[in-house]
Amino acid sequence: MPNSDVHQYLHYQAGKILLPVTMGVGYLLGDWYMAIWAGAGYVLHRWFDQDLDQVGITSGEAAWSKTLILAPLIGWSTLYAKLVQLLPRVFNFPKGHRSWWSHWPPVGTLIRLAFFFIPFWIVFRMFFLDSLWREFIGLYIGLQAADWVHSLADWNSNHVLIREIKKRVKLKSRR
Repeated sequence: MPNSDVHQYLHYQAGKILLPVTMGVGYLLGDWYMAIWAGAGYVLHRWFDQDLDQVGITSGEAAWSKTLILAPLIGWSTLYAKLVQLLPRVFNFPKGHRSWWSHWPPVGTLIRLAFFFIPFWIVFRMFFLDSLWREFIGLYIGLQAADWVHSLADWNSNHVLIREIKKRVKLKSRR
């Protein structure tokens, strides 16, 4: 399977095309405001990728720890990972990591976004009247696009392109 360096490389390279496309989809479905949130969703995948369903510090969580304001999310993310590991036992779901309900873009993206978005939504609703639906949909569009890049890399981990990227990433880290 591709490691986090390969996923990040693919995310940045695919973003050259997918970021404008994602923002265009956000604009077509809403307006410029939703387009901005769709772009933000694609960019935020760096910190909120599918691998958050693993117990332990992921590369996204490591990036959070460098920012004091985001460091508390590590505890929330650990709870998410524990739930992903526990729910298959309780509801007879498929295994946690890389299962359809935690890793597959349409469903996994929605579950992960809802889990991390709801606390912000609750706090925001205490002070403002906006429902945040445009923001949620925009983030979902952007995360969805980035999740497909991640999932395709996982599913095609033995593809020649993925093997070549792994070599490049290793060469860069040696320099």
